[in-house]
Amino acid sequence: MLTTSLNIIQRMSLTRLRIAPMLLRLFGRAEDLTLTYTAAGPVTDGTLTLEVDGALPAPTTAPGVGRVTASAGTVATAGHNITVSGITLPDGDGMNIIYRGVTVPGTPGNCAFTIQEQSTAGGTLMTLPDRSVYAQDGSGTLTVLPGGFAPRQTGVGLTFTYTAPAGGLWLGELAVTVPAGWTPPSVTESAILCCATLPIPDPGSVTASAGTVSVSGQTITVAGVTLDRGQTVMITYSNVTVGGIRGSFRFAAQQKSTRFGTLKPLAASPSVTVGSATAPGAPARGQQGRAPRN
Repeated sequence: MLTTSLNIIQRMSLTRLRIAPMLLRLFGRAEDLTLTYTAAGPVTDGTLTLEVDGALPAPTTAPGVGRVTASAGTVATAGHNITVSGITLPDGDGMNIIYRGVTVPGTPGNCAFTIQEQSTAGGTLMTLPDRSVYAQDGSGTLTVLPGGFAPRQTGVGLTFTYTAPAGGLWLGELAVTVPAGWTPPSVTESAILCCATLPIPDPGSVTASAGTVSVSGQTITVAGVTLDRGQTVMITYSNVTVGGIRGSFRFAAQQKSTRFGTLKPLAASPSVTVGSATAPGAPARGQQGRAPRN
């Protein structure tokens, strides 16, 4: 479970521990992790011991990847363990431990940190919030159905299905750009009734099975999407008038895996074909009823 802080009850005081950033992306640049320790009671000659997940670089006091520094106390490292001793803080004061140049493992998942805190003597071993590792921005797959229309066909609907990659999304975002000449997307629906039973969506009306939809020009954005690996979100683009030009039309798609990411193009964006078919999936005109040549 993703959280931003953890309260630890100990013999002499109540402390708060926070790690930032909470998220790392695969194949991202090296980042500095900051552990913030705040005393809710006086700490005199206290000690913090942090066990780093084995998938991350081994901490060290030497310059370079994995270097650890602290704003109070004295730092020592051994294997994947960090110890900061000689910590003295008044009630409400804090200190930072910085773990530098961290790159993520090659597989999405969780990186656990374990901490032992000692205000004066004794202490309780507790587990910090997990570090969740998400897939790189621009990952996952997007498909569209139907795959073909007749030129200037009206009242059609398209359904885009996005499938989450390994690592999933946490408050991620999708953006799909509709080709020029097609009905501009809209987030409103009309109250007009068809046969007094079914509402007719406004031209270009867009809905999604998860997240929040917005539009700007020809671009549909679905934000706040949280999915596990293999889960899907469906985007429906309704009451559309197809462009009048024949050919293959690409719906350029971008994705970011977390709210802190950057929208990047998917490896493959879906396309539909506008041809001479009279309906989606129908054979092209001139290919039916043709007599064989002798």
